[in-house]
Amino acid sequence: MDAETADADVDVKQKGSGFSPVLGLSIKPNDRFNLGIKYEFNTKLELENETKVDGTGRFPDGEKIRSDLPALLSVGVAFKATDRLNLAGGVHYFFDKAADYGRIEPNEELIDNNFLEFAFGIEYNVTPELLLSVGYLRTQTGVNEKYQNDLNYSLNTNTVGLGGSYAISQNLDLNLGFLYTMYEDDGIFIDYPGIGSVKESYARNNMVIAIGLDIKFPVR
Repeated sequence: MDAETADADVDVKQKGSGFSPVLGLSIKPNDRFNLGIKYEFNTKLELENETKVDGTGRFPDGEKIRSDLPALLSVGVAFKATDRLNLAGGVHYFFDKAADYGRIEPNEELIDNNFLEFAFGIEYNVTPELLLSVGYLRTQTGVNEKYQNDLNYSLNTNTVGLGGSYAISQNLDLNLGFLYTMYEDDGIFIDYPGIGSVKESYARNNMVIAIGLDIKFPVR
């Protein structure tokens, strides 16, 4: 019982590389409407453990495990409503059920539905120099409780983002961005000998702040 709940030290790096073709298509019937379609093929990715310390016994040095990047289909639409207002939306569909994540159990026992994302954004030019934007992203995971563990888990999320750009000069733009991701809590029950059933909960939030400069070099 003590061994199962005790702290463990782990110092592991996992390295690997993969290759995947990407196909894209852009359709622009007029100056105000644009439709984009992209398909990324499944990326076979094999990671190798470089283990210095492994107090769990889960990461033997030199062991190779699969951790594929699933195929992805993206469809996006952009619409210029006015000279100042731009609208955009998109759907992203990840083919998780066909990817090899290196789990012992087959995917059909771990994943009920493929991963899905919905996104929407608004961009508005307040002045010729100042541009503001706001966006929303919803993700819907398709895994079941057999997939979840303390090292790898997948949760539904809601993300809101804010952005802005200011033209300091003709050749220099200042960009600011902020996003906040709210993960929906989930958990599984684990049976420990001598303790009983204990719920392991998964919850997190994520915040990103970004700043950047666009420098345009005049072409002569």
